[in-house]
Amino acid sequence: STNTKLRSGSKLIPLNYGNTPTISVYVLKSSSYSGAAPRLMMKQNNAIGYSDTVLATSVGVNGTWEKLSATLPAATDAGIVEVYVDCSGSSNSGFINIDNWNIS
Repeated sequence: STNTKLRSGSKLIPLNYGNTPTISVYVLKSSSYSGAAPRLMMKQNNAIGYSDTVLATSVGVNGTWEKLSATLPAATDAGIVEVYVDCSGSSNSGFINIDNWNIS
């Protein structure tokens, strides 16, 4: 079967120099989910010193909400960071749900 990488809508977070926000989101893998573990991702932004990074990976049990959370490193300048959740699998791998983004 062919695997397809899927990603959620992005969250764009404005940062000032030195900011270290904590990002969290809840994910739920369906009871039949058999794809790759969902990951909280950060997109590269050289202007503020960030590279493409896996921030957190789901390790929870299928059918249970799980909180993915990470504190970002200090921004090297003011700018925007983009974060999202991704996963992959085939058309019969089940599904994931995403809810309750929080930035603090």
